[in-house]
Amino acid sequence: MPNHKLIEKYPDKKGLFYNLGNLNYLNGDDKFALENYQNSLKNADPQIQAHALYNMGNVHYNMGDLQNSVELYQDALKLSPGDADIRHNYEPVSYTHLR
Repeated sequence: MPNHKLIEKYPDKKGLFYNLGNLNYLNGDDKFALENYQNSLKNADPQIQAHALYNMGNVHYNMGDLQNSVELYQDALKLSPGDADIRHNYEPVSYTHLR
């Protein structure tokens, strides 16, 4: 079932875009991963928003776009400052990129 059919079938599933973004990311489909993560930011749950931003940062990092990666990690940390995974990825990238 294509993504748009899932979204039409389950419009109330707030985490669907995030989960689809994860599937896209794992399959190496950066464009659709970013699109689905972006759509998941409409979710009211700050934790899902933080993880979507974090994963978007990972996608940008893997594409070699360190500037966007750092900015997305920073945004994720604002929503979830105690998240060790976000901080783990943010600190070395920000250190090397912002020097």
